[in-house]
Amino acid sequence: MTWGTEPGQEGIGRPDLPGILSEGPLGISWRITWILLLALALRGLAMWRFDPVAFDSAVYFEMADLIRKGRWSEALAYDFPPLYPILIAVAQLLPVSAEYAGSAITLVFDLLVIFPIVGIARAAFGERAAGGAAFLWAIHPMAVRLGVQALTDAPTVFFVALALWAGLRALDQGRLIWATGAGVSSGMAYLLRPEGIELALALAALYAVHGRRSTHIDEDSPKPPSALKATSSPYRKKVSRRAVWAVAPLVGWAVIASPYIVHISAETGSITLSKKKSTSSFVRAMVPAPRDAARSQAVTQPGGDPAPGVGRGSPLSGLRHMAKSAYEFQKPLVNGIHPMVLFFGLLGAWTIRTQKARDPGRARMLLLGLLGLHFAVLVGLAASTGARYLGGHHFFLMVLYALPFAGAGLAWTLTWAAGRWRDLRWPLAVVLAALVAIPVGWLATRGVDRGVAVRPAAAWIRSQVVGTPVIVTNVAKLTYHAKAERVGLSGTYEEILDRSRTRSAHFIAFYPDLLPNVSPDFLSRLEGSDLALVQTFPEPSRRSPDQRLVIYRLRSP
Repeated sequence: MTWGTEPGQEGIGRPDLPGILSEGPLGISWRITWILLLALALRGLAMWRFDPVAFDSAVYFEMADLIRKGRWSEALAYDFPPLYPILIAVAQLLPVSAEYAGSAITLVFDLLVIFPIVGIARAAFGERAAGGAAFLWAIHPMAVRLGVQALTDAPTVFFVALALWAGLRALDQGRLIWATGAGVSSGMAYLLRPEGIELALALAALYAVHGRRSTHIDEDSPKPPSALKATSSPYRKKVSRRAVWAVAPLVGWAVIASPYIVHISAETGSITLSKKKSTSSFVRAMVPAPRDAARSQAVTQPGGDPAPGVGRGSPLSGLRHMAKSAYEFQKPLVNGIHPMVLFFGLLGAWTIRTQKARDPGRARMLLLGLLGLHFAVLVGLAASTGARYLGGHHFFLMVLYALPFAGAGLAWTLTWAAGRWRDLRWPLAVVLAALVAIPVGWLATRGVDRGVAVRPAAAWIRSQVVGTPVIVTNVAKLTYHAKAERVGLSGTYEEILDRSRTRSAHFIAFYPDLLPNVSPDFLSRLEGSDLALVQTFPEPSRRSPDQRLVIYRLRSP
């Protein structure tokens, strides 16, 4: 098949799974087999560079432990959705530790997502672009990192990709069951991260606006008078059919997500889609209410910078603030999506302008819509919390949406190189080797991540306490490794001290640079008569040479 000439010709409506052919081992094509092996090798290297237990990982482990003990109400009281802790709790039946269970689940999903990526890219651009998209996923630095840490990003991408693949397959085959299944997969993604709802909404919009190819009615063709009288009936049926299709993914999503939404809405007293991200604050940030304008003048962020939306004294200072916010926003965007995907994605988007595709472009339209939707969500999140809140992982879903375009750009590059050097294979090998060298070099040159001192600190705490330590901290990773009981570190200085004494805490542990996020006045009011600094664990980095984890002991009142 010539690249890009017949997208959808080998589309995702095939009865077999994407990448499942009879020419390779276990029925998997040789191309996908080699890509899977490459992905596994890179993630094996990443295991030597990254701690599988990230800061949020330990929170999921706490939830999984509560679920295993049947304490569901306590587990659901956390701000995080419950599906990932449930998977960890089920995996621990083997039995394995929460750390190994979580990292194994993440790795499996990070590899399995290659198959729906192949199907999506094949539907949008053709077979060669599908191989290019799978290859770029295998070597993507963020995918490599998040594939070895016990976090929800890779499982979320898998269910989102599966929903996208099933949603497009529903159009190819004209079967509502696939549209409903896409909604179910979107609901599973939502129970991992709130962004999972995006697919159900996008598919509903696609089905309502675009419809199936077979439902097209040629308005320009001549009609007999008898047919003109009955014109309204076919259109009424068409509208009804599209309405049913639009509702199908929403129904599938609601079947999976509604029990959790009902629970957290009853807990908060209002309709709530996410406990971690407030929908109302998001809307207020995008469209600020007049009564918020005056109040925002005095609001500041922990670092001392005015909060988003705060008025400025002059237009010049306002422009300066906007430029600073845009700069802070683009850093995680570029790092998360990666220049490699951005370059090949733009190249792929440019090359399709000359394509005369048989497919009406539904896959491409859906991907572009999802890119715009997720980008708008992140802009709103940055407006409500500040651009510094965003990290590269927040843009991880945009990698999935951009990969088919990037795969098309990579396939076009290799096709062009093969045509230019017909008798030489080494230029293609050099291009692919250079791309593989990107994540390898990144892994080799990465600096120290925050959290490397947590394990030594946990070992020190265990050596100081007989029995179960009680630690007041917001670093769940510390209490996980110390096998300690965690007491939340938040509120005012007096509240934290009272809570510590009430729970007979042994230590208070925190990162000084992060503490203002949960207790604005703690550091300024810290007194030697209340707390004694007993240990410091430095974590210097290029950006924060003074970064450290400190441990205090309560003095007797």
